[in-house]
Amino acid sequence: MKKIFLIISIYFVSLNFSFSEEIKCQNMKKLSKEYINCKTKNFNESANKNASKVKNGITNFGKKLKKKIKNFSN
Repeated sequence: MKKIFLIISIYFVSLNFSFSEEIKCQNMKKLSKEYINCKTKNFNESANKNASKVKNGITNFGKKLKKKIKNFSN
């Protein structure tokens, strides 16, 4: 239970840092093509970055769990 809480907390901490790297779209008129493209690009980049981190974390967790189960059965 502690490990799951630790993994979730690390995920949320890294999520906050990823938003700080986004491009600022404040100097554009809202509902213009450029503004919508800028927001969409920021959203896609952060979603892809976080998805790859989560995917890597889950695969590592699965590998460790598989090793523990294999050692337990032997």
